[in-house]
Amino acid sequence: MTPPQPVHAHSVLELFALQANGIETGQAVPHIEDTFGTGARFFACSASDMTATQLTEFLLRREKIVETDGRLHLNRANLCSH
Repeated sequence: MTPPQPVHAHSVLELFALQANGIETGQAVPHIEDTFGTGARFFACSASDMTATQLTEFLLRREKIVETDGRLHLNRANLCSH
């Protein structure tokens, strides 16, 4: 059996874009895993082979998502356009 194709971070950012009220901080990783699978691996332009937890941390460090009042929100002002 071949491993699943890695998922680009933009696909995860689209999940956040669909959540007008954000995603509860503690539910972000389970939400990502429910959507893409618990064994899914993720990549971005400058990082690869990340778990859902690692990707969430990566997106927070890059300020692609931000935490406000215990919820994670897409930071539209800091998205790349490729």
